[in-house]
Amino acid sequence: MDADALRLQSLGYKQELARGLTRLTNYGMALSVISVPAGVSYLFGYGMITGGPVVMIWGWLVVGIFTLSVGLSMAEICSAYPTSGGLYFWAGILVPKRYKPIASWFTGWFNLAGQFAVTAAFDFGLGMLLASVVSVGVDSQWSPKPFHLVLIHLGLVISHGVANSIGARFFVRIAQISTWWQLLAPIIVALALLIGNKEGHLSASSIFTLFNNDTGWSNKGYVILIGLLQAQLCLCGYDASAHMTEETKKADVAGAWGMIAAILVSTVVGWLVLVAFLLSIHDYQATMTTPTGFPVTQILLDNFGRELTIFFMSLLLVACWFGGLASVTTNSRMIYAFSRDHAMTILNQVSYVFRCIRFTGAQKISSDNVLVDYHNNLLELLDTEIKKHGDIIDLGPLKDIICGLSKREISILQIVQENMGVITSNKMDCQWTEQLSQASLENGNNYFLTIDTTLKFNFSLCSIISYSNISSLLSY
Repeated sequence: MDADALRLQSLGYKQELARGLTRLTNYGMALSVISVPAGVSYLFGYGMITGGPVVMIWGWLVVGIFTLSVGLSMAEICSAYPTSGGLYFWAGILVPKRYKPIASWFTGWFNLAGQFAVTAAFDFGLGMLLASVVSVGVDSQWSPKPFHLVLIHLGLVISHGVANSIGARFFVRIAQISTWWQLLAPIIVALALLIGNKEGHLSASSIFTLFNNDTGWSNKGYVILIGLLQAQLCLCGYDASAHMTEETKKADVAGAWGMIAAILVSTVVGWLVLVAFLLSIHDYQATMTTPTGFPVTQILLDNFGRELTIFFMSLLLVACWFGGLASVTTNSRMIYAFSRDHAMTILNQVSYVFRCIRFTGAQKISSDNVLVDYHNNLLELLDTEIKKHGDIIDLGPLKDIICGLSKREISILQIVQENMGVITSNKMDCQWTEQLSQASLENGNNYFLTIDTTLKFNFSLCSIISYSNISSLLSY
């Protein structure tokens, strides 16, 4: 057992998830949930109305500093208690004993509700942005209706669910790509605007001083406060590093480092992107009321034309999709941890679903055994029914097939080694299974078990399965 698993065990939990993330990819998960491309693209128009450039530019830095101060405190706690539960677990640890249950329960549910809202906002905002870009691509000959947006949103949610369910190795690859995409895509767009913007844009001095209020509120202080929400809504979600710690190597360091690095990088890159877009505005009012629905799209159109606008917006759209994917991922880890601690009433069984999805050898065997037992029981039931009613019901060839299948005996060791289509395993899975199976068998080559087979230990690592091709029932 490695140091990470021992540390998790000392906190009262068993290591169940594969640790495939590094310090870099843990940071990338937090960076993806913050997602500067999404925050700036979705909320740029809001910022133009609620205070304008001066609030957007300086407010971003102010919010970034305060966010970093909160993040530093959370990172220290994350380093001491690296669990997928994150905030609600920390709340239970840090409050007096009598308040532990209520503090954890309220913190967990507020955190979970916030994560649901972030995921919905990610995908619905992306749906609207995608529809806007499509409209630009067809030269405004198509305009999305509400049901179009709902269908696009539904498709995006499904795509994130599918991508999160494919497997650990795919997830790690996606995390690596997303880490760099979230960093490079906004920088590329910002540099393109700073270098290639056309004449007639706002002056450098005006974007640091121009105040605009189209909210309908006359109180300037109040407008500034609600204008800060643009930065606040973007610079959140950095607790994703904590939720991914049970899948991160050297989690006590990597989780804290990832949280702080994500805040710092997002603050700097986000500020650069805001400056680039604001500096490239040609007509402030026309940009604010653009028919595209998104000022960032209009700004790119004013400076580059349709083709390059579609290219740059595609970079941002992919970044937004990665952000939504990371949001779903961290949300699922929060649900897993919360249900594991029996805080979700009827949804507590969710934690068992995760426990059956194993990604490495020794852990994979327990889920294999459950599935094997299930299919054996099913065949036994069919066999019993045939023996009772086979003479009454004319089953034809089906009777002989079922009887033949129920007599076959194949061990998990044979299934894994020979890749028989029942369980798809990589080389490492096969090695783990073979080693553990040989520990329980007298002869490592004795695939077919009988009543007389002598076992060194009474392990259930070589459960008997009665037929070889049930891959459709093991598809998850």
